[in-house]
Amino acid sequence: MKAFLISILLLLILAVQDHSQMVDAPDRTEGDGPFERFIIRGATMIDGTGSPAVGPVDIVIEGNLISQIVNVGYPGVPIRENRRPDAGPNDYELDAKGMYILPGFIDMHAHTGGNAQGTSPEYVYKLWLAHGITSIREPGSFNGADWTLRHTRRSEANEITAPRIYPYIGFGMDSDEPIQTPEEARRWVKQISESGFKGINPTFTIYEASRDLMRARRAEWHEFYTLPSLWEFYKPSREAHGSYWFDWGTEQEIAWKENYHLWMQFINEYKNRGGRVTLGSDAGYIYKLYGFAYIREMELFREAGFHPLEIFQSASLKAAEVLGVDDQLGTIEV
Repeated sequence: MKAFLISILLLLILAVQDHSQMVDAPDRTEGDGPFERFIIRGATMIDGTGSPAVGPVDIVIEGNLISQIVNVGYPGVPIRENRRPDAGPNDYELDAKGMYILPGFIDMHAHTGGNAQGTSPEYVYKLWLAHGITSIREPGSFNGADWTLRHTRRSEANEITAPRIYPYIGFGMDSDEPIQTPEEARRWVKQISESGFKGINPTFTIYEASRDLMRARRAEWHEFYTLPSLWEFYKPSREAHGSYWFDWGTEQEIAWKENYHLWMQFINEYKNRGGRVTLGSDAGYIYKLYGFAYIREMELFREAGFHPLEIFQSASLKAAEVLGVDDQLGTIEV
């Protein structure tokens, strides 16, 4: 009887731990900056508008805004030094010769993970940033409204190493009572808007394992970057979201390959007819790792028929338009 009671106690403790709130991101202690004046030298620029690459260019950033973009020559020939913006004694210069510069990418379907995956926000944020993702739309705020808004504010204040966070929320989340009438729904929308949420919630990559499970499982980055707890979460489970790999075989993969063929054809035609298409990864599920999944989404857009410049435009400007911040983000311009 005593052993039975101890077992029940342990199960209760584990249950409390599993549903406890995710840890906070640590204060920012690494990296340089911010700088009063920052000059990126000699890069080839893709500005995010859909235009071809130009350069080499020098880009001057003052405070948090681009103040100058100066063409300093032509590809394959020496840079014209007389064209270059002068640097002051306190300016920070970055030599980007031979490199490309693009607007920061925006992941429009980005979850921070949680206790079920065994991830921490620092792990997720740094993987996103390492892949050029400087803004994310959090479509569900699954770690709780307060937690998400707190990290949104801390990121905006540059207190943590993280992308910009645009918090969205599931319908009815954080409401004290069930929403049953139109008037109650209107009051809830007003409440979350005043709290700081931006909205109420196509990604190709998240379902890719359905058409080729072996490829998704054996991606080379898993060995070095996927946490053991996250790998465990990916395994077939009747309790974990997205872990549906029971009796998965050739027939299922063939059906999903045809599904992708139709799906990609539709999305490309939608874009060609003027529809706005953005990129989202939904990483943290189905063998898709933060950051890496976003780059794979770009590759799948190319498979769908998007031109590379259209992909970069979808990853930056089109997403900024959806978020209503295209006057601040999404392109490289003065």
